[in-house]
Amino acid sequence: MSKEKMAAAGFFFVGNKKEPDLVRCYVCLKELDGWEEEDDPWEEHKSHASHCQYVQLNKKPCELTFEDVHNLDTYRNINYAEKIVQRITEEFRQQAKKTRAIIEKLV
Repeated sequence: MSKEKMAAAGFFFVGNKKEPDLVRCYVCLKELDGWEEEDDPWEEHKSHASHCQYVQLNKKPCELTFEDVHNLDTYRNINYAEKIVQRITEEFRQQAKKTRAIIEKLV
């Protein structure tokens, strides 16, 4: 899989020894791994993250305008904030569940 095709599909490498082919979309933050040589990064991105604003824009990197890049960066920030809120909310729910169990034992 070429780096150029991955980048054109919005992905950058975030892998490690455990996951040597892990990539993440710059905009929607979707992570994909398990790449095979015949996989088309653009098609994989569309099939796994059709909601991605970069996918919906449907432009080649060389066709992006300043406004496109600015908007995509704004979407990235929103997506990142949503991801953090989801993580914190889940942590809160887990802690609330533990606290409820403690309280119920006291009653």
